[in-house]
Amino acid sequence: MVTKVNILDSLATMAVFAMGEGNEQTPFAIITGAPKISFLNRPPNSQEEQSIIMPMEEDLYGPLIRSAKWLKK
Repeated sequence: MVTKVNILDSLATMAVFAMGEGNEQTPFAIITGAPKISFLNRPPNSQEEQSIIMPMEEDLYGPLIRSAKWLKK
């Protein structure tokens, strides 16, 4: 079994840590020098967009998400 590392969540977590919460909060963070990450100076193509999508059947939280009784507004 293979696991995909959720790089996007990891970057978001680092940004929240750097920005702080509460009184020390900074409105945004700029991530530089992150290993294994390369930022593009163009919009992603279809293949790049598809590479970050996790099918619900393969998602660890898929069964929990599918079984929730979601409220519709």
